[in-house]
Amino acid sequence: MSLFKIPAGVADKLNSLCAHFIWGSNNAKAVHWFKWQDMAKPRNVGGLGLVDAKVKNQALLNKWVWRFGKEGNSLWRRVINAKYGYDESSLLPSTDVKSKQSWVWRNIEKPLQNVDDEFTKDIFFVLGDGNSINFWDDR
Repeated sequence: MSLFKIPAGVADKLNSLCAHFIWGSNNAKAVHWFKWQDMAKPRNVGGLGLVDAKVKNQALLNKWVWRFGKEGNSLWRRVINAKYGYDESSLLPSTDVKSKQSWVWRNIEKPLQNVDDEFTKDIFFVLGDGNSINFWDDR
């Protein structure tokens, strides 16, 4: 679930199975005292802390984008950079999804198309020892 985009029907079925488990699955008509959306809320706001399958899947896909920026010298990152021609010093992968990309990487990269400048303005480098900073090319 962390590497592949889950089909909407599968996510709905997973959510349905979780809800029926909580409500009891005797297939008889019954009153459900709580909506699934209320049960999926975090505990500190009155929910049960259950996680919607679509939300969990998108969060796990977004984690790959975070890892792309964090693990600059890892083997998988170097392979992605070489395969798709990304700049090695780039913090985020390119937002233009190409048809030649693997469908796995397209699903990871697709949410970045909707990212606007409000999000990217808060992403920045921390100097630290200066090894990952390129004065002339970084913006």
